[in-house]
Amino acid sequence: MIKKICLLSCQSMYDSKPYFTQKFAQALNRKGVETLILSWTNSALPDEFVSQIQEYEPDLSCSFHSLPPQSNGQNFWDTLKLPHWTILVDPAFYDFEMMTSPYSIISCVDRSDCDLLRSYHFNQVFFFPLAIEKELITPLVNLESRAIDVVMPGTCYDYDYARAYWQKKYSRKVSQVLDDAIERVLSDNKTSCFSALLLAMTSQGLDSHEVNFEQLAYYVHYYTRGIERVQLIRSIKDVEVHVYGAGSLREGRLIKDWSYYLSKQSNVTIHPPVNYNEVSTILKNSKICLNSMPFFKNGVHDRVFAALACGALPVTTDNLWMRENFSDDKELFLFQFTELDQVNDRIKAILKDTSRLQKVVGKGQEKVRLLHTWDNRAESALKELLPMVEKINRFKFIE
Repeated sequence: MIKKICLLSCQSMYDSKPYFTQKFAQALNRKGVETLILSWTNSALPDEFVSQIQEYEPDLSCSFHSLPPQSNGQNFWDTLKLPHWTILVDPAFYDFEMMTSPYSIISCVDRSDCDLLRSYHFNQVFFFPLAIEKELITPLVNLESRAIDVVMPGTCYDYDYARAYWQKKYSRKVSQVLDDAIERVLSDNKTSCFSALLLAMTSQGLDSHEVNFEQLAYYVHYYTRGIERVQLIRSIKDVEVHVYGAGSLREGRLIKDWSYYLSKQSNVTIHPPVNYNEVSTILKNSKICLNSMPFFKNGVHDRVFAALACGALPVTTDNLWMRENFSDDKELFLFQFTELDQVNDRIKAILKDTSRLQKVVGKGQEKVRLLHTWDNRAESALKELLPMVEKINRFKFIE
């Protein structure tokens, strides 16, 4: 039985991961699990925290991000021979190095990423989508009085810069592979960035030994992430859209942001970025929330759950998991990149029909209340983790 977990929380953009850590710890406490949260500002776990973890004697440690090695070059969990659970919130190909430790457990927010890690013979992995705290769920009253028709919280990714960069760095053949992979990702609701790149390389006759595969996958992820959210906002012509978010950094400097990509849209108001815990206040004053996630083809972004909990209708990227777990037009709205021309009219129509808006949001919110709170996740995680922790501990004693 898992009785104690040490949660590690490093400061992140918009402070989302410390927020997740706190809410998940509270849910674990309600399940009878004791928790200790250790927080810091830099990416590496401070060395002095290792002794605190050792003194606490948890059954495992966990973090909502991968952690770099300590100053001695080793993972702290390998040094302590302690199971460590990395809760990934982005595509798994960024964190392949986590598979090298026998004490490592990994969860993914996309089921195809779980399959990807298993294809590398790493079996200490499970599907773990993020969630919302149950107290976030807001009664659906007077939706028509909400001040914001459509909101888009999120970072702007300068996809034009990315393409110009790789076209200078790589050969024409590699650039063609990237363009092919991007088209594959954006053309359907099931082909992941990783799979699309493999297919494109095969189609173009590019051998994996000729390039850094993970670096190319990063460009496919970055570009599709950037272009879909920009084109989604641009597709909305007749309704006011409020955008909250920063631009991304490249080589330590800010490049083109929302003000550049949305400069020609008079119906868009751009606001400074806000911390994660402030987003819920905005969502509670919004009727519709845009959510772009082309990088998840069999998983989900927590913004879908947060929007519904706060009473805002998610207009979100279509994918396999969404189709399996939510009904389009009945619990939320799904869109595909190839059909963005339909988004404007769908949004206009439901904004004019407040009773239908309330009905759709109400059904989606009820599903979130029943299935997608941190309490749900705490229960499922403990079931998944127990046999993995026990297996690691048997290995430790045999070793």
